[in-house]
Amino acid sequence: FFYEGANYKGTPNRVFAYYAATEGKVPVGGWPAVVSAHGGCGTAYPEWVRSWIKKGDAAIAMDL
Repeated sequence: FFYEGANYKGTPNRVFAYYAATEGKVPVGGWPAVVSAHGGCGTAYPEWVRSWIKKGDAAIAMDL
């Protein structure tokens, strides 16, 4: 999905991200969550999100 990011040089900026949560009933207090923020020259990696939801978490990976 896309969401509004910080303005870049005065221009609105959209940020792309992959998000997923484990299927099934939400546990009391919600799922543990992971935020993957890549380093330089990276992007939003769907395989990172898939690996975390397999462990029972919610995860988001953004393309900063």
